[in-house]
Amino acid sequence: MQMGGKKMGFNPFESLEEFTSSDKIVELIDIDLLDDNPRNEYRTEGDEDIEKQNAELQGSIEQDGIIQPLSVRALETGRFRIIAGHRRKLICRRLVESGKEEYRKIPCIREEIKDDDEEERKIISTNKYRNKNTYERTTEARILYENLKREKDKGNLKSNNLFELVAKELGVSTSTADRLIKIDKGLEPELKEALKAGDIKQSPAESLARMSAADQKAVYEQTGGKVTQADIDKYKKETKPARKDTKQTTTSEKEE
Repeated sequence: MQMGGKKMGFNPFESLEEFTSSDKIVELIDIDLLDDNPRNEYRTEGDEDIEKQNAELQGSIEQDGIIQPLSVRALETGRFRIIAGHRRKLICRRLVESGKEEYRKIPCIREEIKDDDEEERKIISTNKYRNKNTYERTTEARILYENLKREKDKGNLKSNNLFELVAKELGVSTSTADRLIKIDKGLEPELKEALKAGDIKQSPAESLARMSAADQKAVYEQTGGKVTQADIDKYKKETKPARKDTKQTTTSEKEE
């Protein structure tokens, strides 16, 4: 087999020279030994957008093989937990189930990870340039904030400004990191599920997160979870005399 778009032979993973560096060894691991990571909060399948991406990925894998090996963490059980590459494994699983056994063994690189917190940060860092929806962005911001706070409490951080650290890692401004975390912390469960389903965009999600739990639930009941900014503005106008002040506490104040 040759890579780079040239004609592929029977084994899509036989040429591994391009994957091997001085400090990283690529090995072929049976797909049945690769476990999805429970800490992975990113979409892998299901909705229309991600399945369109999966179709493109499958075409690429069938033509060129897996260009970038999966990153995995070896477990004491002899199995491996995926750090990066959940969708690549998914596509190979689908191909194997369709009868293409040549995709059963997948190129992987073992990552040396000292603990679960480092694993969590690694998952986020390897998905830095992924196309994410608002739910994924808010979730990773909250996870990273809590992760770094634990490191801060252990005295492992030189900087005490967690929002700056989160922003730097995610490649966003400090104010954006703050807003994303507030959305995750402020939304009621029903509305968070609606955000996950793509029924709420970021701007109305920010507005909802500043509202009381009772007001959020009222808006949810009126709209069925598909909330626009216009729905929120209408609710506020209709209920202004009866409503109490919305949430005023900032994320940083909550953490004090």
